[in-house]
Amino acid sequence: MVINMKIFVKTLKEKYKGILLLSFIFFVFAVFVMAIYPVMGEDLGSFDELFEHPAFSALRKSVITMASLEGFLIIELYQWGIEILLAGYTIFFAASLVAGEIEDKTIDLLLANPVSRTRGLLEKFAALICMVLLVNVVLLAGVLAGAQYIDQDMNVTWLVYTHVLLMPFLLAVGAYATVLSVVFDDARKAFSIGFGILMGSFMVDSISLMSEKYAVLGKVTLFYYFDPGKVLIFHDIDGGAHATLLTIAVILLGLAVVWFEKRDISVV
Repeated sequence: MVINMKIFVKTLKEKYKGILLLSFIFFVFAVFVMAIYPVMGEDLGSFDELFEHPAFSALRKSVITMASLEGFLIIELYQWGIEILLAGYTIFFAASLVAGEIEDKTIDLLLANPVSRTRGLLEKFAALICMVLLVNVVLLAGVLAGAQYIDQDMNVTWLVYTHVLLMPFLLAVGAYATVLSVVFDDARKAFSIGFGILMGSFMVDSISLMSEKYAVLGKVTLFYYFDPGKVLIFHDIDGGAHATLLTIAVILLGLAVVWFEKRDISVV
């Protein structure tokens, strides 16, 4: 039995140029970060004293020292590249899933398909999962290519684990952005609010790491449950945290589906 995934395929066809461009950028970025590590060398250790200051301690999370390749990668690539850049693009992608169709006045074509709204939205989200997975794999390939270029050994097993465990965080981000896409008619507004939530959460998480008395604040953010340094540096997998992120993603996606099913959408 062949399953017709027409909406899924259509979504990928519309987004493939951006996905390929982003994949290329992340591959180059990963190789570049790896390539500059030997150049900076022992000078990176001077940043460790800076990170002891409360105002900057939040940036290091599980990183012991930037002088190690793993610590350098976490701070220079994963924390900014994943938590801000890739998560930001995930929001941009998800924000247009429904709101973009309404804004472009193509929502009538989407609703005209002989499938339920639930299936249509899930197929669109499946396209988002493919995007995240592809960029994640390309990013991993860039890190491995960079390691070979600078002739630096890495624990490939734990590097792969790190990339696998990036997925729950990105899917949770994509799920809340999908909710915004269903709620708003304007994709730009959905993206602006979604990215604002991301940056606000990043700031709250940073504040929570500066002092024990603010620690409870971090628990309301997705960043609290996402620390690639624990995996890559300490080889510690927090199953509860990753399960929490997946649960949040499922709940938010379910909310988006329910809202989309009940929402009255004008196709004029």
